[in-house]
Amino acid sequence: MNQELIRMDGISKIKDDYVILDNAWLNVRVGETVGLLGMNNAGKTSLMRILTGAAGLTQGCIYYDDKPVSIRSGAQSRRLGIHYIAHHSSLVECFSVAENFLIVPARKDFFIDRKAVLYEAAQLLRKFELDIPLHSRVRDLDDYERLSIEILRATMQNARAIIVDNALNQLYLNDRAMHRLLSLIGKLNRHGISLILVGHHTFPLVEICDRIFILRKGMTVGEFERREYDEKILTSVMVGDKLESKSPLPHVQKSREPFFRMSGVAVKSGLQNLHITLGKGEIAGVCTTSAEIKQEFVNLFSGTWRISAGRIDLDGISYGRQQKINPGKAGIGILSCRDKVFPTMSLYDNVMVTAHKRLSSRLGKIRKGSANYIFNELYVKYFYQKIPLGKHSLCDHTSTITGAIINIARIMAFQQTKLLVCLDPTRNLDLVSSQILTGHIRKMAAAGASVLVISSDIYELIDICDRIYFFNDGALVGGASPLDSGAQPIVDMFKSFCSSSRLAAYRSG
Repeated sequence: MNQELIRMDGISKIKDDYVILDNAWLNVRVGETVGLLGMNNAGKTSLMRILTGAAGLTQGCIYYDDKPVSIRSGAQSRRLGIHYIAHHSSLVECFSVAENFLIVPARKDFFIDRKAVLYEAAQLLRKFELDIPLHSRVRDLDDYERLSIEILRATMQNARAIIVDNALNQLYLNDRAMHRLLSLIGKLNRHGISLILVGHHTFPLVEICDRIFILRKGMTVGEFERREYDEKILTSVMVGDKLESKSPLPHVQKSREPFFRMSGVAVKSGLQNLHITLGKGEIAGVCTTSAEIKQEFVNLFSGTWRISAGRIDLDGISYGRQQKINPGKAGIGILSCRDKVFPTMSLYDNVMVTAHKRLSSRLGKIRKGSANYIFNELYVKYFYQKIPLGKHSLCDHTSTITGAIINIARIMAFQQTKLLVCLDPTRNLDLVSSQILTGHIRKMAAAGASVLVISSDIYELIDICDRIYFFNDGALVGGASPLDSGAQPIVDMFKSFCSSSRLAAYRSG
């Protein structure tokens, strides 16, 4: 493990007078797992893009096997043996595992030897002790199995270093999943394959990595060996300043009268017999580890799918069987981590791009006076002294938290929000950014909106919600209040539901 595979020295990148990286450095040894830790917008992904040839550098040197190299393309980095796995999966959901292996063959020939590729894939699965049938559909695999397939595809192409960029943040890691992940990484290291794990949370990097490098504001500010790990020290070095304390919000008398109610609601084959009640200004959480169930909630409230059974009441408006919800008329805003911010558009245009229905006249033209008034109100409320963007600034360097705030501003500009539905709101956000976003969600609740937070992060729900509902296989199986029962009993309840779900799936399988 003493032999050095990759060394990056004095890496700087400046774009349009914006300093993205400033004298950053990193080194990786053969068969070692290295963590790259940093806040959002710290420069982690930019540094990895330079290493994989997806972006150029302004200054600095890259050494590979003790030889200086100039990596100008992704194809060149793959020829060297450096492979990149992004936080969003590159697998084709509707294809089988075998077909996904065939998409990126290890052969350089024009024609693909299907039998040879599938034989090698089967050998790799057996070699790394992964019990994943080649005929399985990718959409039926869990997050860990999908990541394993992406890693094995890189291994099939003679990878010597694999970069996993924020993909671990997408995994729900219980004890069993962590054991499987550690086992896979250990086998890769023993075969001489190095890994660079990029993330913005100390867990699970402290459990996996041999060393951790910390980036802050484009600079490498620390290197820690495994024996030096202390999560409090790592967090303080990563953040730099103290975390913002939660400022007390104005007291809101939460109505006991049901403002939002789901009575026996079912949607297609997923959601079944739902009973959820929310008062005005109340924040409730829906806890589920199923990505399909999360998406069904979004499809229901966005009006994509009809209600199969039951009824939904929101502030006097009722929706029954075979009806679709009209989110605009009902006053429902949906905040998703997948909402897109357009980098070549200004802050003003990004906010107003979804506000046309409210601000347009009968002739379809935007009333500029109304649009400017609403944007100025939103700017003071959501952007002033929070993000370094002016009204006409382009969003090409927008961070993840800025994108989330832009999406909240879109919702506020579009309508008077009565119900805010949040899907994984703090996903891919660091500690400080999470506090900023949850503060905005609490302010919307304080203004009288009911909030429904859908997430698999139980700690996120405990931090935000007044009540938490637990879902298993699309059905409501329990609920609790963090204020009444405390955090630990809710975490234990969540673990028991997850264990019973996996046991039931194992028995039925």
